[in-house]
Amino acid sequence: MNGYLSTHIEVNFVPKWYVESQREKQLIRRLLVLGGLLMAGLIWWVVDTWQTQSGLSQYQSGLTEMLSATEERITEVQKLRSHRVELTRKLRVHRELYQPVTFSQIAGTIAYHTPESVSLTTMDVTTYRVEVAVKEEKAKPGTKSRRRGRSGKKQNKQKHYRSTIKVMLEGIAPSDVDVANYIAALSGCRLFQKVKIDFSRYGRFENLETRRFRVTMEIPLDKAYVMPMEEVADAK
Repeated sequence: MNGYLSTHIEVNFVPKWYVESQREKQLIRRLLVLGGLLMAGLIWWVVDTWQTQSGLSQYQSGLTEMLSATEERITEVQKLRSHRVELTRKLRVHRELYQPVTFSQIAGTIAYHTPESVSLTTMDVTTYRVEVAVKEEKAKPGTKSRRRGRSGKKQNKQKHYRSTIKVMLEGIAPSDVDVANYIAALSGCRLFQKVKIDFSRYGRFENLETRRFRVTMEIPLDKAYVMPMEEVADAK
């Protein structure tokens, strides 16, 4: 057994106030670093928020410009639609009033085809409209019918009309042969359609035996007419 006793005694010669001050300094440094990090994060957040607000402001201004441009286009489209409706109305009125064949041309054509043996006593020209049947387009298999609107109800059919001139002639002729030849001449004219005789009766004119007749025919106004030169000359 060793007669010496080994002992280890640690003696701290640093004052206690110095140790506490060092600890306080370390704490302050840590707080400063943490505060710097927080300040840097706050600055980054402020800059990012400002950039986001700036981008949103530019986007809002762009949307405002697009909205104003769209409103201007809508206004222009509405004006064009109103103008189209007005032009359509004027065109419909023009078509109802305009006749591709004048009365003088009708009279000249009748005079051109009337022989010397036939005398006309009455000529009546009347314009009227008749409803025209329009064929409905059959829907193809697998396609929806256009006659139904969005609500599923059937849309009202639009009525179509055709303007027609009806001509009525009354006169006298020596015989039924002359009347038949006159009807054939009028039927051969491209201007007249549906030429038919209403009646042909026996009559007398200044002690002469005659045939009184009435002829009706139609002139459709939904087409253009090119009158022969000799007929136009007679019409003038």
